[in-house]
Formats: sequence, structure tokens, C-alpha cells
Amino acid sequence: MFDCFPFLKHALSLYLTLSSAMLASAQSQSSSKDAAAEIAAEQKLPPFKPSPYFFTTPEYKEAALRGLVEEANNVARDLHLTETLPIRASNLLEISIATPASGRLGLISTSNYVYYIGLDGKFAGIDQRNLDACWADEKRAYDWPLDRLDTNSAFLYACSTLKAVGVDVVALNRECDLDIRARNLSGTRFVPDYWLSWSKKRAPVVFLSIFMPTTTIRILKIEDPKYVWRPGVIIPNIGEILRRGNAPKVLLRKMGLDTNSTSIKN
Repeated sequence: MFDCFPFLKHALSLYLTLSSAMLASAQSQSSSKDAAAEIAAEQKLPPFKPSPYFFTTPEYKEAALRGLVEEANNVARDLHLTETLPIRASNLLEISIATPASGRLGLISTSNYVYYIGLDGKFAGIDQRNLDACWADEKRAYDWPLDRLDTNSAFLYACSTLKAVGVDVVALNRECDLDIRARNLSGTRFVPDYWLSWSKKRAPVVFLSIFMPTTTIRILKIEDPKYVWRPGVIIPNIGEILRRGNAPKVLLRKMGLDTNSTSIKN
């Protein structure tokens, strides 16, 4: 008859060995966690202090919003955009005000366009809303043969558009490389939505998308404010506004403001 006792003894011995090892491991992990907790308790981190460069106030946001709305109205008129004028803050779908230290103002959006105000308070671009739907409609209705491609007309209209919003087109064309393309569906057909891109040393400077059959501006992005001679948006008495909100002195100095200044130094 098969003697099972040696086998059982071996299995029992193995079980006890594994149990002892697992218990020792658990005790070791528990000790490590306790030690880590003690070290963390001894090395208490200082309370979190937000960066002064994230500082803003409700009064500043209100003043910046007034500037954004005023400039959006100016841009909509200059570019003859499809908008219900005047644009009012109460009718906006989106409002994003940047912090004072960023040097930017922010963006606002109507039901038709998003307006961007960038560095130095200068106009930085627009996006037409619901572009996916617009492009889908164009693709169905404007599938044109390549013999109707007209990049010259697109270039001339783009230049007049950029001039209307205060872009130095002469300097732009003199100093930057230009690429003009149309949306291609195949090798022989295209959609007359022209994309014009100015770049300098491969860095983007200006991008413009125009649907030429209706001369509708789809996208306008100005990456380099150097080419915009249009005056930037100025927030009156910005120093006074920030001081009333107890702005950190390091922020005021970064913005070129001192403790008594009410405007940005030139």
C-alpha cells in the first residue's frame, strides 16, 4: 500500500515555511509604511502658496472683458464678419480672461466666432464656430475641378483682409515664406477653401483660411504680434485696479508697474 504520510509531512512543512515567509513580508511592509509615515510627519511640508503670477481679481477680469468686447466689435466691423452687432458681454457663449502676468488678455466667443487677444493686448485671431459642419457642407456643394483653382485671387483677398485688421502685409510678404493650398478631395478636384500660411525660419507667423466663393474667413491666427500695427487693448488704471486687489509687488514689477503707477511704463 502507498504510504502517504511522508508526502503529507512534506506538504505540511512547505505550507508552514511559506506561511512564515508571508507573515514576515507583511510585517516588514507594515514596518516600512510606519517608518515612511514617521518621516513624513517629521518633515512637514510648508503650506501651499500659489504663484504671484497666477494672481487676478474680479475687478481686473471685468475691465479685461470690457476691452475684449470692444476689440471684438472693432474686428467684426473691420472684417465685415457675419455677426449681430454690437457684440455684448451678456450674449457671449464663452469667456476666458488670462491672468495679468501672462501679458495676454484672453478670448471671448459669440455664436459665430471666437476672438483672441494676445500678447501686449494685440489682436491675435479669430475662429469661425462649427467649422466641421461648414467644411462638410463645402465638400458636398463645392467639389470643383482643378482648372478653377485660383491662388492669385486668394492671395490678393488675403492681403486685403490682413490689412483691414492692421497687419503689416508689406513686411509680412518681405520677411516670411508663403505657402498657399486648397483643400483637395483627390488629385483632380478641390474645395475652394484656401489656406495661406506665412512662416519665418519654419516658425508660424500668420495663418489664414478663406472660403473664396463667399469670401468667408474661417480661421485667422497671428502668432507674431510684431507684424500687427493695430493698437493693443489697454486696460485703464490697471495699476490702481491691481493694487486695490492687493497684488503682489513682484507681479507689479514684472508688469512694469510700481506701487504708485496707474499705467504700464513705456
